[in-house]
Amino acid sequence: MYYEWKLTPFDDIRFIASGYEDGIDYGFYKVSELGEYELLLQVNPIIVDSDGHYWWGYPWAISDIARFESPCGLYISATFDHSIVRDGIHSIPEWQKRLPAVLFIAKDGEWVAEQKELNFKPAKLEELKVRASED
Repeated sequence: MYYEWKLTPFDDIRFIASGYEDGIDYGFYKVSELGEYELLLQVNPIIVDSDGHYWWGYPWAISDIARFESPCGLYISATFDHSIVRDGIHSIPEWQKRLPAVLFIAKDGEWVAEQKELNFKPAKLEELKVRASED
């Protein structure tokens, strides 16, 4: 499976979910002028539904990315303060020591794998990348 979201107006940033039934990789990528994709960060996707409940963010459940745009750049809602344990087969870059939980907006529907409420805060992707590389 392969899902890709463009973070308009930041057209060089993409969120991609790809994999198989037994494991999906979720990551932010930067696209070069030549169309080459560079992984910025792997994440744990969490969706929030219209009732304020939190769920695991399967790609088919994601409507949009919870984000804030400012003259200083793109901010996404994320946290490293969680106890999420990934199961299944997925690849994490060698440099990345921690996976942040990132908030997404859910499509309408009923979802599985409810999660605890987390304290998401706005952060730039560059900041999350640095923090993800620290022990």
